Amino acid sequence: AIIEDIIEANKKGQPVLVGTVSIERSEYLSSLLKKRGVNHKVLNAKYHEQEAEIISHAGELGSVTIATNMAGRGTDIKLGEGVKESGGLKIIGTERHESRRIDNQLRGRSGRQGDPGESVFY
Repeated sequence: AIIEDIIEANKKGQPVLVGTVSIERSEYLSSLLKKRGVNHKVLNAKYHEQEAEIISHAGELGSVTIATNMAGRGTDIKLGEGVKESGGLKIIGTERHESRRIDNQLRGRSGRQGDPGESVFY
């Protein structure tokens, strides 16, 4: 269901930020998306040097970003051209964190400063 949700949003051009609880989970999800031919970026502790670069593209039309909780508090994802019309940034939480605060920080990446957006947790 998560993969289908990502693909559906991606077809509309809606940028998607997928939050995972672990590096292993983010890489597993990445492997499933690769099999389905979905272009995406992975942001976890293994790729932390590229964090700024990955985040700078996370709000662009059609982008898919899979991240551990590195993309939480203090991360401002700017929406690219045409993204508001596609529904804004979509947040997908693959599961709940032990801390509700981390879930809320992930959810808070979308719908900022009056921008459209949505979030769903599985």
